[in-house]
Amino acid sequence: SVEFAPLSDRELIAWAKERLKKLQADADERTLGQLIALVGPSARRLANELDKLATAALPVGRITSDLIDALVGRSRELSNFELTDHLIARDRRRALQTLHRLLDDGAEPVMLIGLIAGNFHRLALAKELMAGGKPKEEVFRLVAMPFSKREEFLATARRADAADLARRLQRIAAADLAIKTSQATPRLQLEVLVCELAT
Repeated sequence: SVEFAPLSDRELIAWAKERLKKLQADADERTLGQLIALVGPSARRLANELDKLATAALPVGRITSDLIDALVGRSRELSNFELTDHLIARDRRRALQTLHRLLDDGAEPVMLIGLIAGNFHRLALAKELMAGGKPKEEVFRLVAMPFSKREEFLATARRADAADLARRLQRIAAADLAIKTSQATPRLQLEVLVCELAT
């Protein structure tokens, strides 16, 4: 089998454009950037998804953002943000579904707890900045967030309660410690955490 060396996003976009030419399909850079954010730096996985998208785009051959949303599996990053959103909304069923999808996709529990904690920290910081009257440009100077997720992030931060965020961060820290000290299985610890955060 052919092994691909890791490429930068810019190299992946250029490589994807060449592959699409051979497949008699095309997509703009923004759409390809969206696809790369979803599939990650694996050129092999990108090739598989491009083949699938080019076939689905027939007869026109134009790959759109909507087509990617419909056909490509959600990335860990987006699913993780989606997980945080379900936790804020206290939607236990969807939060658990998203968690199981991430775990089944091979995500490590310790990494997931770190990602969840990072999202809650960013929400808490954004909430504090917004409460202090800072404009959103200032918020995103201090809180790193992909441009496409910013409005959704602000809406989530507005819905969140500052005291509740602090309580949840304490609970996440306790679960992180429990996983690292091997109390129960990591998967079970995460499921319990998600259930607690979603109630």
